[in-house]
Amino acid sequence: MHTSSFMRLMGVSLAFLFCLAGNAYGSENLDKAFGDGGLVITDFGIADDQARTVAVQEDGKIVVAGYSSNSAVKDIAVARYLPDGGLDPDFNDGGTLSFNISDGNATVQSLSIAADGRIVIAGSFDTALGRADTNGFVVRLNPDGSTDNTFGENGRFILAFEGLSCGLNDLQVLDDGRYAVAGVVIDGSGEKAMAAIVNGDGGLDRSFGEEGRAILGFDYPTAAKALEILPEGLLLGGYSVKDGLKAASIYKLRTDGTLDPSFGLDGELRIESDGSETDLNDMERGSDGLTTFVGTARSDSYSEVLLGRIEDGGILDSGFGTAGIVRNDLGAEAAGYSLVIDDTGSILVAGSVMAGNGRDAVLLRYGVQGSEQDQAAISFFPGKGLAVPLIVRLADIAAWTMTGTAMAADAGSGDPSSGTVEAGSYIAEAASVFDDESLAVARLADGSVLLAGYADNGSDSDFMLMQFSPAAVNSLAAAGQVMGAETNDNFSITTTSVTAVTRNSAMSGGTIRERTYRTSCQENCNISCEGSLDASCVTTCLSQCSDSSTVTARGVVYGTAPHPVYRAATEGDSGTDGGTTTDNGTDTTSIFPDIAFEQSNNYKTVHYGQTSDGTGTGSFGSQILNITPNTRYYVRAYAVLADETVIYGNELTFETSDACFIATAAYGSILDSHVVQLRQFRDRYLRDNAPGQLAIRLYYRFSPGLAQIIEDNPGLKPVVRIALLPLVGLSHLMLNGGAGGAILIAALMTLSVVGVFKAVQIQGKFRKRL
Repeated sequence: MHTSSFMRLMGVSLAFLFCLAGNAYGSENLDKAFGDGGLVITDFGIADDQARTVAVQEDGKIVVAGYSSNSAVKDIAVARYLPDGGLDPDFNDGGTLSFNISDGNATVQSLSIAADGRIVIAGSFDTALGRADTNGFVVRLNPDGSTDNTFGENGRFILAFEGLSCGLNDLQVLDDGRYAVAGVVIDGSGEKAMAAIVNGDGGLDRSFGEEGRAILGFDYPTAAKALEILPEGLLLGGYSVKDGLKAASIYKLRTDGTLDPSFGLDGELRIESDGSETDLNDMERGSDGLTTFVGTARSDSYSEVLLGRIEDGGILDSGFGTAGIVRNDLGAEAAGYSLVIDDTGSILVAGSVMAGNGRDAVLLRYGVQGSEQDQAAISFFPGKGLAVPLIVRLADIAAWTMTGTAMAADAGSGDPSSGTVEAGSYIAEAASVFDDESLAVARLADGSVLLAGYADNGSDSDFMLMQFSPAAVNSLAAAGQVMGAETNDNFSITTTSVTAVTRNSAMSGGTIRERTYRTSCQENCNISCEGSLDASCVTTCLSQCSDSSTVTARGVVYGTAPHPVYRAATEGDSGTDGGTTTDNGTDTTSIFPDIAFEQSNNYKTVHYGQTSDGTGTGSFGSQILNITPNTRYYVRAYAVLADETVIYGNELTFETSDACFIATAAYGSILDSHVVQLRQFRDRYLRDNAPGQLAIRLYYRFSPGLAQIIEDNPGLKPVVRIALLPLVGLSHLMLNGGAGGAILIAALMTLSVVGVFKAVQIQGKFRKRL
């Protein structure tokens, strides 16, 4: 073996380890000390698993609950994790627990941690397999996961109504150790919101309502999905359906379970927004006595995140958003499911937004103007585009991070000194190329934020935990004030999520909408001159007005630095025509400056570019071509108006894949378990160091040829995989054996490199003989 060949192969092998992790881990949003690059996926078994609620113990351990399906029925599922994301072996002897109350479906909707460390869960279950009627349940577990048999009957309290179905959606622990629960009862007329108080021994508190239960007696359907404890009673949040319109609703009960008529209208605050269908999913009472709620609002084309705040008397807080409401248009189908208020008064929301390949988990932050956090000089810290757990699924797409704002009518209204809400900035992260949703949120003591929900791997869904670092959460304080979907008097524009990301291309686009109240110069001038005594007022106004009522150009702009801007072609430039103009250093008509040229690896870096995708309003797609592998890009849609004003959509970021030729060729799938282990090794030992950077450069230079040989010879793939087993062994030793494993590095690396080289060499000789 020639020395030069050996050194090349050594470099390629080092790069092989480095590139296997690709984009999958390294989301700058996610806390790398948690789980696998900030992400934890737990598969309970055969079919779908879904986490629906989360709570953090005082010792930092994380309890998550929901359901696990065995293909026949859904069982109650609970898991407890250590602060680093590993399953807690002291909880039910392995970290997970699943059981059922009947032989039908059962699901946990809420959980709380009692002061003594016991875990209390609530939800609903089918009374029997195949039966449509349900009952509510409360189960109390000891800290070790065993059933607390001092509570109810064998640790269980069953809430049942004779002849009726019921279910529980929320549970809160009272200061005296009792439990308040809220949910629905279904009778012949539809759903009815209900609440109950359960004593610490598992029996109903019969001083509340009728025999411990209170059913709201409105003559239209109501439901309770969230619960907050007040000194003078309870707040229930959910929805009501009145005159055919579903609207988010909040109800106040006194300590005896009766409606408080001084709250809202006869005990109910019904929240309608521009005639849209609205729903409330969660709420939290702040230290200031104000209650913030989150849910969804249906627009003409898709749902938006709905946020609001109410005062104790049952009226919307006029100093919050627009008349107490903020609607966050994320540019696609979106929902807000859960919220938490941090120490600064900022609001953190868990939800989901529709992306190109399904729903993605989303974390939104709404800051209060004037708060210390919002005034801090925090640099914009966008998240790394791809955060895909390899035990789920990975394809050539990127998840995306974006910052966005609510519609202009909502943003910046009200008096800042009174605590006006800032429109929400947000991060979206994909845990798979299928549906991911964050259904619950918790804030940790160090400022990290934890989302819980599920990730679909194409065949079933699994528990998902996603932890955002304090830096990423803090960055949202600045992001909402810097970037977002823009509007003017006539148009609004949003950027389409980035999909189909490869090593040198991606897909995006945008949607441009006419605002319903758009006006022309003539209309503006007529209004402004109404009542003027100057006969030439309209003429003078028209001469000074620029009509921006048409979109003359649209597309996306992108670059390696945040906030790329549209650049009009100068004289002599050919511009763009439905494609991509990039600063590739070879196009003499490019409107961009020369690109950087890395002599060390002979690879050009494309720094800026834009597409041209027609004119007018509506949705459009954009192909981003000829960009650089292993590079982060920022992208946003643009629209050029008739008066040459340029408006931009919300900014997204993605990272191109790092062209891991050998991984794709040898393993065939980036989901291979060996690849998972190698990625973990890369994250811990090879990332952000000079040898790793050298390996990447060597990899770009030498690996394509080897990978092509492997790809062209299917029989060679298993040989190469066997030859690479020493690398897998190395990663295992380093990840699990500490310093002892490091002793074998040199020998294992040498064996692996020699093995790959020999396999390729033998295959080449064999082909020549043929």
